Amino acid sequence: MKRYGHPDTANGWHFLTGTQQNIDTLTNVVGFRYVKLKVPGSDQMQYAHASAIQIVTPEGKLAQYYMGVEYSPKDLLLGLNEASSNRIGSPVDNILTYCYHYDPQTNTHSLIVARVIQLGGLLTLILLGGFMTIMFRRDYRQQHKHGSEMGSKEAKVNG
Repeated sequence: MKRYGHPDTANGWHFLTGTQQNIDTLTNVVGFRYVKLKVPGSDQMQYAHASAIQIVTPEGKLAQYYMGVEYSPKDLLLGLNEASSNRIGSPVDNILTYCYHYDPQTNTHSLIVARVIQLGGLLTLILLGGFMTIMFRRDYRQQHKHGSEMGSKEAKVNG
């Protein structure tokens, strides 16, 4: 609190402490990763980790996960309001979340919508290409059929 420089806010800070096993269990459950690093020239350890805030419902369910170092006050307020009512996300959040697929092997999310759009584009190209091929062949046949009919009529007239 001394380094923070605002000792009057000490009552607003709550730090979670526990055994290493409990800490590892909690961080694994919420998907928070960190690496222990030894401080050069010392026996002390430091922890390298991403900055994130997790909001939990009163029932202990993870409701929101915010990554980064700057968090939108509006997003945090909405997240806290939803979590306090034991709600996890809004319908819009659910739709946006559906668009992303979580890969636990790489601990990343991939945008499914991009793949769906790519497949839709490929299907459109195939269908459009097929349609154009059929229409060009049809026109070609009609032109040659019309040309051969004209040739036979001229032969009859001249013959």
